[in-house]
Amino acid sequence: MSLPQNDTPLVSVVIPVFNRQDTATASIRSVLAQGFADFELIVVDDGSTPPFALPDDVKGDARIRLVRQPVNSGAGAARNAGARAARGTWIAWLDSDDEWVTHKLERQIDFIAANGAQPKRTAIASGFEYRFADGRREQRVPVPSADPSMFFSGCWFCPGSTVLIGREAFEAVGPYDQNMLRLEDVDWFARFALAGGDLAVVPEPLAIIHLGGRPVFARVKAAGDYLLQKYRSDPRLDRSIRRHLFAYVALEYAASRLKTRTQMARGVWNLLYSWLMVPRMHLQVRRFWS
Repeated sequence: MSLPQNDTPLVSVVIPVFNRQDTATASIRSVLAQGFADFELIVVDDGSTPPFALPDDVKGDARIRLVRQPVNSGAGAARNAGARAARGTWIAWLDSDDEWVTHKLERQIDFIAANGAQPKRTAIASGFEYRFADGRREQRVPVPSADPSMFFSGCWFCPGSTVLIGREAFEAVGPYDQNMLRLEDVDWFARFALAGGDLAVVPEPLAIIHLGGRPVFARVKAAGDYLLQKYRSDPRLDRSIRRHLFAYVALEYAASRLKTRTQMARGVWNLLYSWLMVPRMHLQVRRFWS
């Protein structure tokens, strides 16, 4: 069924896709099942082989646009392409292997109305449910924050699939750094925090995050080294923020290395270094969840 096209939807939903036909189809259906209807859906095919195809039963839905990139360029580049195509006041990201519950957008829009959240400086996240490959489930509610040291300590709010952010804020902060094929979310939200942005949270599990295997260390190392170099001499970072960044990157290195015997010893050293940078009694650099 063809639905009328709204030239100025309140929300633009962006789903980057690369070779995930089945899971992306489930992601798309979770958006179309939303009780809140004032949105457009932009699916960015980031050079999939074969090209991504919309499910036959939704091709007539005028809210959906398919943007194709000829060459795979990474999640950051795909999100940038979606943001350029967006017409909404707010942009919502959804990873192509995750899903939303049916009232996700509704709850966040209600939160905006009740709290006067401004699209110039606010991002609204939500609680989420991790689903592990072995069938386990774990719900988390992120802690709201405007503290830059929090944002330099990790992505505790799963921005790929929970966050609703003002398009004005996105344009003011600037696009994702396309040099980064991992940790691009950390970099963008670090810049967001340094620009005075704040993260609010709807304390309900509104997104389903499917967890797979750990990433290849070489890719994590390249992204981590780039992130450290980018901010090593940034005058906006005081000593405490910089130590939180070093501790976080070392933790990412450890998580990737500890999965293999040949890298395990170096992974343990990365863990020790992380704790030396930010002494603590728990694994994560900060207490991110309530």
